Amino acid sequence: MDRETRDLEKHLQRTPKKKDIETTHRNIIYQNDQDLSNCTAEEDKAAENIETFEEKIYKEIILINGRINRMDLNQLKMACKDVKLDCHGRKDPLKKRLKEHWKVKKLVDAGLLDAKKNRNADYFLIIDFEATCEERNPAGYPHEIIEFPAVLVSSVISDDEEPHIIDVFQSFVKPVINPKLSDFCKILTGIEQEVVDKSDVFEKVLKKFESWMLKHGLGTEKSYVIITDGPFDMGRFMYLQCQQSGIPFPEFATFWSNLRKVFVNFYKESFYAHSSNSNNNLSPKQLPGLATMLDRLDMEFEGQPHCGLDDAKNIARIAIRLLKDKAVIRVNEKLQKVGKGIDDSNRCNGRLFSVVPVNKREADQWFRTQKKHIEHQSSEEEN
Repeated sequence: MDRETRDLEKHLQRTPKKKDIETTHRNIIYQNDQDLSNCTAEEDKAAENIETFEEKIYKEIILINGRINRMDLNQLKMACKDVKLDCHGRKDPLKKRLKEHWKVKKLVDAGLLDAKKNRNADYFLIIDFEATCEERNPAGYPHEIIEFPAVLVSSVISDDEEPHIIDVFQSFVKPVINPKLSDFCKILTGIEQEVVDKSDVFEKVLKKFESWMLKHGLGTEKSYVIITDGPFDMGRFMYLQCQQSGIPFPEFATFWSNLRKVFVNFYKESFYAHSSNSNNNLSPKQLPGLATMLDRLDMEFEGQPHCGLDDAKNIARIAIRLLKDKAVIRVNEKLQKVGKGIDDSNRCNGRLFSVVPVNKREADQWFRTQKKHIEHQSSEEEN
């Protein structure tokens, strides 16, 4: 155990005063290069044999990360406040927030990273359907979408603009197979029978939504990524609805980003630590839901749970927090056609037959293809 770790443990044995916290975290992060030898054996091993300028910068980042790892919650909050970062959240989000801040700062100051380059899509489109349901859904229950909400978020991060909500779309949908909503469904979603009775059927609502996307230039002028809370909005509700309506599955919805996976991969320490899965491959049942993600970020749910638009707005708040913390949100799931005779309305260990993961290489290729399409559209308009 190194001297710095012992000093921190002694410090944590008593209730820290504000002055003590400020002094401790400044010593941890801002100490000069002569004191960088006070790192753990693992950190020292990871940073050894570094010679080039670029590698020296990464050595400093490794050592800073080690010091951040040794902070308690109060120290993390004070360290965030000191560099004008949001200090709300649990321990792991705060650690990640600080690490990304210092990594980006070190790389930008060293000329190894362009601070103005946006590594994300121009827009993010958050979708969270509400569908018909019973208190106990029988096998093969034909869920029908009854609320189609979407929240459009800009990913721009600059000196005068941060990620924010651009616009919202909401339309209720008239179910056809089970036109009368169950009492359970009405209580859960807050949607009344007369609301869906006077609404359009799904095919018309989908066309209105696609026109709304076109109005914002999604896929034609601006790159975008769809975000969902889990795999079920596209892999189950949209998939079943298109089958039941007898229409093709929309091309724009074939790839999406499951925010639960993004959240765990970015703020991953605690979820993996409390999981028995040693391969860091959490099942859908182990991934955090909307309430858990909000709690980890020290946020309260705003609005009515299971109101599709309110759910989508709260998912958007998490996405905005991730963007501010310098996360890259890529597509990580896609739809695959299911063979005949397979009932995809049921789950298999929390997974859908129609949903498969997308690795980073495929996600980057998908994004490059979208960007090329936008550039091609733009050049045609100019000619």
